[in-house]
Amino acid sequence: MPSNDIPSIPLQKSMTPALKTLDISSASRQSSDPSKPPRIPTMLSKVTISALKAENPQIAHLFGSNYAPSDSQLEIIRRNLDAAKAEQLKYRRMKPPGRHSYGQQSRTFMHNMQQIDTTIAYWKSLLVPIRRIPPEILCHIFSFLLNLPWEQPAIASRRRLPVNAPLLLLHVCQLWRRLASSTRPLWRQLPDIFLDEVKFNLIEGRLALLLKHVDLAKHDLIISIEGREKESNIYWNWLQGSSRESNPRLLVDFLCQTSRLWSECTISAPIASLKHLANVKGNTPNLRKLTLFFGDRSIQSFFSSMETVDLFKHTPLLESLHLAGPHDGRISMPIHQLKHLKDHSLGRFASDRLLQYPVYPNLVYLELTDRRMESFTMLQFPRLQHLQIDCQIDIETGCVPRAIFPCLMKLVVSAKESGTGDILGVIERAIRRSDCTAMESLSVYYAHDDRAENRPRTSLSCLLAATSNLSHLDLLANPTDIQTLATLYSRENESSHSLQSCNIHIATPIRSDTSAAIQRLASSWQRSSCWPDITTSPCSAFKKRTLKICPYKSASLCDPPQRPMATPAMLERWFSDPRKSILHALSTKLRGTNNGKNACAMKPTLQIWSHFNNSRLEFANILTEVELYNPQNANEILVSIFDLTASNRPTTLASI
Repeated sequence: MPSNDIPSIPLQKSMTPALKTLDISSASRQSSDPSKPPRIPTMLSKVTISALKAENPQIAHLFGSNYAPSDSQLEIIRRNLDAAKAEQLKYRRMKPPGRHSYGQQSRTFMHNMQQIDTTIAYWKSLLVPIRRIPPEILCHIFSFLLNLPWEQPAIASRRRLPVNAPLLLLHVCQLWRRLASSTRPLWRQLPDIFLDEVKFNLIEGRLALLLKHVDLAKHDLIISIEGREKESNIYWNWLQGSSRESNPRLLVDFLCQTSRLWSECTISAPIASLKHLANVKGNTPNLRKLTLFFGDRSIQSFFSSMETVDLFKHTPLLESLHLAGPHDGRISMPIHQLKHLKDHSLGRFASDRLLQYPVYPNLVYLELTDRRMESFTMLQFPRLQHLQIDCQIDIETGCVPRAIFPCLMKLVVSAKESGTGDILGVIERAIRRSDCTAMESLSVYYAHDDRAENRPRTSLSCLLAATSNLSHLDLLANPTDIQTLATLYSRENESSHSLQSCNIHIATPIRSDTSAAIQRLASSWQRSSCWPDITTSPCSAFKKRTLKICPYKSASLCDPPQRPMATPAMLERWFSDPRKSILHALSTKLRGTNNGKNACAMKPTLQIWSHFNNSRLEFANILTEVELYNPQNANEILVSIFDLTASNRPTTLASI
């Protein structure tokens, strides 16, 4: 490991130029008439920090540093500052050159004013409050830089302030350089290393500074490597010495020497680039979080790679793993010890990765993409709480997943059905087999085909019965599902459910029966929401129960609904007849009652999202009968209508 000698960084002479004391008394004496302003003196010479230090040797060490001045030094600073301000006041009384004066006089006047202002700023900089902050407090402030929230587009993600903060602190002054180098948390996260970087010398300089401080972090270090296929191959060849001779393996040696210190590692590079890190294999005893991205699926050359990725096969402390990108080879990882797994990789062995072990005792979060639920056969997840899976369910073959997850609390399924089966029935049987009594959130999205509109779906009531503690339901529904929910919350139904939030997405065209089902559901939900059962759950009376209904068209199987679809023609059909529209049930005066008791006259809240040019004309006749109420702790019914090309900003009634 290299030494810890802190490199000395020379101060730039051009930083905040200083100014000698300006004496304008001679210029004032030249004018015998006191009513006339003094003449402008000749141009002042530009004085550097070195000259200012030579004139004030008692405070020379304060320039270019952040040391706090003593009482005697404060007296010197204030005396010079008062003199500079007095000279500034005298200079401002001078008559500036007129419009028809020579250019040299105007330039001289502006230059002298700037020099005086700069001198005052120099003396004031020696009195800034940050100089009085104790070094221990500064170290805490430096540590807070790493926890700053940072939201910026991906284009500018290379210049993230929290990541580059340690290198910036080294260049402020000698005091900050000493404190920053001794603050260990600053050196746990390295600046991102981009393999397609053109400025090789810049990377060498940054790594040279890091090598002087990396051993201070002991075994807590975060590293990120990113690159594309073409640029990264060129860069790795340069590192191997084929392109340059000076320090050809600086980056590779640095990565291999510090691999024992890694706590988090992110590598986004082709498979071919990983072979240069062969010395890292078996030398990552402290690695806890690993992210591997093998490239874009559009690059077909990646699919031909059959190499086995085993660099991180022996990582005893690995807890979090994220895989993404296409790869036809095998990936050897200690999956049985993971707590957090996100597997979005593609390839022939992707579906078999979970079959290596029958039981995953520590797994709490699991997210899978492009899987068949047959791979879940007879797997056990005793501590799993969050499961998100994008799969293909072959209902015709009768294959039912047999995974056991008794502690599951949130389930998100994006599936593509085949045949005439029922995806909700598959989920309901899996939940009953696992006895998921604590499930709180359920989201089900599936791809529609031509037969989906008339497909029988009678198992939603059974699914809700199997999840008695469910509080959030997000469902890509058909008319049968809406009828089931309306019956569940009808006044005649004495049973109650714990749902607090229900999002219904409709992908089929809205017909008369669907519109009637939506009206019935909205009315039933509003009546059941007005009088929560405070005897069983006292806090439920203060929870806001919401019902959202909106059209939807998924962009892909695994993506949750983000951009619902509503064309102008669809809106015209929906709102052409107010008596048959979705708003018909909401345009009447619905009051929350329970056995004749008035519940503070709570009424549903209506929110419309639209961005068509003629939206005011289309909705004007219908919204005149709608009464809006938004009391505190009131129940809410949202009917959302979106436009694919709009920014989805809500349109209020006041603007219609």
